[in-house]
Amino acid sequence: MMKICKTCNTPLLDEELPENRNPVSTPFMPSPHELECMVCYFKRADLDGKSDDPELQKEHSKFIEKETERRRNKFN
Repeated sequence: MMKICKTCNTPLLDEELPENRNPVSTPFMPSPHELECMVCYFKRADLDGKSDDPELQKEHSKFIEKETERRRNKFN
């Protein structure tokens, strides 16, 4: 049975499945939710997107767009 991201309702890639993730977390970053794709995780957890610096916000947006496109290509 295919597991789905609870935020965006897209299928999870093999590397995004909870059982395939690296169990070591980064101390200052939140852990991904159990059924959360990496794009939703990056939107929620990436500190650059929460910065007041417009350049960092722009870079964050570009990164999210690139990752979204990568996911879309994997499923088409």
